[in-house]
Amino acid sequence: EYLQELFAPLFPLVMNGVVDVWAYDDAGVHPLAAAVVRERYGREAFMAALRILGEGQLSLTKFLLVTDARLELRDFRRVLAHVLERADFERDLFVFSNVAQDTLDYTSGSLNTGSKAILMGLGEARFPLRAEPAADLRDPRFRRQALFGPGVLVVEGSAWRARDGVPEALLAEEAVRPFRLVCLVDDAADAARDEASFLWSVFTRFEPGADVYGRNPQLRRFHVALEAPIVLDCRTKPWMPPLAEPSRETVARVDARWAKLFGSRSGIE
Repeated sequence: EYLQELFAPLFPLVMNGVVDVWAYDDAGVHPLAAAVVRERYGREAFMAALRILGEGQLSLTKFLLVTDARLELRDFRRVLAHVLERADFERDLFVFSNVAQDTLDYTSGSLNTGSKAILMGLGEARFPLRAEPAADLRDPRFRRQALFGPGVLVVEGSAWRARDGVPEALLAEEAVRPFRLVCLVDDAADAARDEASFLWSVFTRFEPGADVYGRNPQLRRFHVALEAPIVLDCRTKPWMPPLAEPSRETVARVDARWAKLFGSRSGIE
């Protein structure tokens, strides 16, 4: 984060149309970034978004949220809600398949190859965001649901299998219809527990070209238009590495010796 803050004043100088950019550490940095851009004429924001995806390390970004509002980008919940209130999934979601992907992003199952996406939320708010669960999920494969934030529902589903039809079944649930974004995960309570858990559980587990679903998909002028809600299949796939967790013994030893080594007022946590 320090390096981002250090170089932030340079972004508008080296990238035309870009005001600010922030990559989210809790999502693994490259899987997710947000940007404030200028929109002086219709769709200028798209040009600025492409400029970001063509700039050095920022070119590794997998999913880019774009707005023309001067928001504090580090406030992810606010940024996401702002974009979802404005993004029309029929024209503002762009998915680029068969492109390079970060080596450390395992979502595609192929080394250095995958997809990217841009979601633009510009202008005035047009879509309401539901702030509470709408109804019970009928399909027994969907065990639990949790609200992450306005318009964003997290649903726990059965373990991933190729072409299992689970994302499509989730789209058919009445309970998800009022929402703008629905995230299909392995553990809904864990994913929605806090912002860091959501960022990690969602953006390190889905690939735009393979795991984005929407109602009534149509090909218009070589652009795939979708209707809300959008479902992201963020379940763990078999080719993804297992989650690294510290051993309980190591954690206990560190906790026991921490105050002795660093002092109770060290300020180190």
